[in-house]
Amino acid sequence: WAQAFTNIQQAFNAVMVNNDIRLAGGTFWVTSQLAWTNVTNVVVQGGWEGVGTAPAPGSNNPALWPTIIRRNTAGSNCRIVQISSVTGTLEQVTILNGKLASGSPGGGIYVTSSTITFDECNVVSNEVYGNAQEYMTLYGGGLYTTASGIVITNCTFLGNRAYGSWRRGYNLGAGACFSGGSASIADSQFLNNNLTGGGSDAIKDFYSYGGAIYASGPLSIIGSVFLGN
Repeated sequence: WAQAFTNIQQAFNAVMVNNDIRLAGGTFWVTSQLAWTNVTNVVVQGGWEGVGTAPAPGSNNPALWPTIIRRNTAGSNCRIVQISSVTGTLEQVTILNGKLASGSPGGGIYVTSSTITFDECNVVSNEVYGNAQEYMTLYGGGLYTTASGIVITNCTFLGNRAYGSWRRGYNLGAGACFSGGSASIADSQFLNNNLTGGGSDAIKDFYSYGGAIYASGPLSIIGSVFLGN
């Protein structure tokens, strides 16, 4: 463990096919988005104790050693992670406080052209927003996916937002927005995710769809809780 990477982006840059990335418990602060790209059969797993030697850095217990990746609120707005052309799994990780302006989708996570499983993850208090612009569409406060196959199990989406703008536009999926592709959700919770839009102007053609989820492709949901969205 003494030779472990000192930040997550270094691990993403080095990972190869059929590798695992094991993240120690603790808070990882980001000032620009992480990029996980162009790799297959990779598992990124949080909740490790972070001691000892390879292959296992101590014990895995996310209740004792939660792994949190969050935006540094003292810095600029940024998404937490972008996933592109990846086949893999993200598990036992909290994605916290990502924030994007001016219509960029996916405040917490953006996934494109990938096949991803999210397992035992928390996506919390991420947001996309826009103000004083016309014809703006805001997608996926917590998670936005496009042209991807997504599986979500045992996850919590809590307090994510898509809000704005001033006059004309759309808000789609405060918790998660699936654009094309397919998504399957099981044993998960979508709680208090919120869409708001419109302004005081006389022209307010602004529409909001999917406080918890918006999907334009096949979607299955089993054994999950939706509350306060």
